[in-house]
Amino acid sequence: MGFPVVLKGLGTNITHKTERGLVRVNLRSHEEVRQAFRQIKESAGTDWEGCLIQPMIQGKREFVAGLFRDAQFGPVVMFGLGGIFAEAIGDVVFRIAPLSRFDGLEMMDELSSRKLISDFRGESAADREQLTRTLMGLSRLGMERQDIIEVDINPLIVMPYGHVTAVDALIVINKDKSEENNSLLNEREVRERANNINAALDVMCHPKSIAVIGAKSDSIGGMFNHVREFGFPGKLYPINPHINEIHGYKAYPDLFALPEPADMVIISVPAKLVPKAMEDCVATGNKNIHIFTSGFKETGEDEGIMEMLFRTYTKKGTNDNINGDQATGTLFCYRYFVWEPKKEPGEFRGIKREK
Repeated sequence: MGFPVVLKGLGTNITHKTERGLVRVNLRSHEEVRQAFRQIKESAGTDWEGCLIQPMIQGKREFVAGLFRDAQFGPVVMFGLGGIFAEAIGDVVFRIAPLSRFDGLEMMDELSSRKLISDFRGESAADREQLTRTLMGLSRLGMERQDIIEVDINPLIVMPYGHVTAVDALIVINKDKSEENNSLLNEREVRERANNINAALDVMCHPKSIAVIGAKSDSIGGMFNHVREFGFPGKLYPINPHINEIHGYKAYPDLFALPEPADMVIISVPAKLVPKAMEDCVATGNKNIHIFTSGFKETGEDEGIMEMLFRTYTKKGTNDNINGDQATGTLFCYRYFVWEPKKEPGEFRGIKREK
């Protein structure tokens, strides 16, 4: 192997080696290695199980890649700026597994520090194909191994000539999982799950019919008018029990009166009326719901209506897709955004708001 080398302490209960002083770098002799070994063993105490010796990898650019399991979305892949400042800077992006090659490349371009992936201060650009294979490998690991709940590869060091090397990694395994749950997902299950998610998102992003609960007859303002004046080409169903017609569209008293379930239901009423509106969605088979309102926990209540709503709503065992609250989501309102749809198929452009 040759010098210089790195020595790291190992142990089942050792997760953050640097913070515990269990890493010694740039060791240039046998004596330095022996001394570092004794120091690491003493510092680790009863957690010490051994040491790992590695070549000293040097590079100015460090990234991090990882995997974790979200309670709602399942396996999620992460990529970002790495090294000891990864948590402090927080320049990371995420994708829900499974990932495609395009997803991996796109994640790199979304980093604020993406210039570090290109040619940088006399060093070659990072091997994007290597990075992409790493992200896709994490995605595949998350889909196939249900017992793995977290993977942290930090840092991924970019060598001066562009080669990428994983210097350190942590894998957390849930040993309490039953043998049945530890078994690999078969390809059909993985594909079916991905197809179901994509199909639901496709309907929500490209609805052919929209019902707006709380539609107003005002000439301006309101979600119904935004959707109408934006030029939505599908069917529009304004819901308002006090009005018979809104801008030439027949108004309906509630979702039960609609001729058919809508692809998307926009709930645009005060917060206290949202629970009833959502119950109507469940009862009428309207599965895609966009909540656009205010008055939840951000108003300072001890317990927000939204929190209460979701606890009771999820007990019903529904499979509905909910977006919101306070989210523009898949809708683009002409009063707030300038939107120029392309006449030819191609790149999709959108705007998001962050707090």
